[in-house]
Amino acid sequence: MRASSADPARTSIASNRPMLAGENYVNSCACRNNHRALAGIARRVAGAIRARPCNGGIVSMFRKSLAIAIFAMIPTAAFAQNDELKAFDGLFLGAQAGWGHRTDGSRLYVGTQLVDEFNFSGDSFDYGAFAGYDVRIGNVVLGVEAGIGSGGTAMREDIYGLTVTIKPKWNYEGTARAGYVLGDRTLAYVRGGYGAERLRRSYSDTATGAAVGVAGSEWSNGLVVGGGIEHALAPNVTLRGEYRYKDFDGWYKPQQVLLGATYRF
Repeated sequence: MRASSADPARTSIASNRPMLAGENYVNSCACRNNHRALAGIARRVAGAIRARPCNGGIVSMFRKSLAIAIFAMIPTAAFAQNDELKAFDGLFLGAQAGWGHRTDGSRLYVGTQLVDEFNFSGDSFDYGAFAGYDVRIGNVVLGVEAGIGSGGTAMREDIYGLTVTIKPKWNYEGTARAGYVLGDRTLAYVRGGYGAERLRRSYSDTATGAAVGVAGSEWSNGLVVGGGIEHALAPNVTLRGEYRYKDFDGWYKPQQVLLGATYRF
């Protein structure tokens, strides 16, 4: 009885063994060939539309729609086949901007006796830059990020004839983040870490506006937490939206809603 020989390609697929370097090269060539094939089909459809005009409006519209759909598939197919695993991985740089809100809860003491409490608050336009590194393991992304920023309007409160002004100057953060890739291009993530902001305090007479005492600057620092969504437009270009909450020293609490753009190397 003659034994049938197994097809090597089918045996490779059935065994689910890891692909060799040569097979990766073959698959890469196949992806490029698929891309060329889609482009060829689109050109032929477009040529057919020009060569064979149709008096029927519905049929003509169908042909044009088919050509547009095929052209639209080309970059999407190229991204999905070749580069989906490159998104959210490696070194990145970016910039961000958005809304900021800050509150400051101050207390007035005479000796050890609490006399009064005052709440400062203000909205602002915040902006900054950041850099970091992500590692993607399957659909899980782990990363670290450092950033600097500015923004924050002056917050004022009148306290017994004295106007106290708190002006945020600049800030920095160092955080870690963890996320999960939904589909091929969207990352949902949370972050946490340490941050600080430089503040300048000044005092003036409420009635006359004359400066009182000596103005000074100080650091406020503490916990930073947040979360957001990042979407890949291309393997190395992403957009993200994020909310951050900061609890600095228990009394100074900035919040931010930021939109950012990232470039990966």
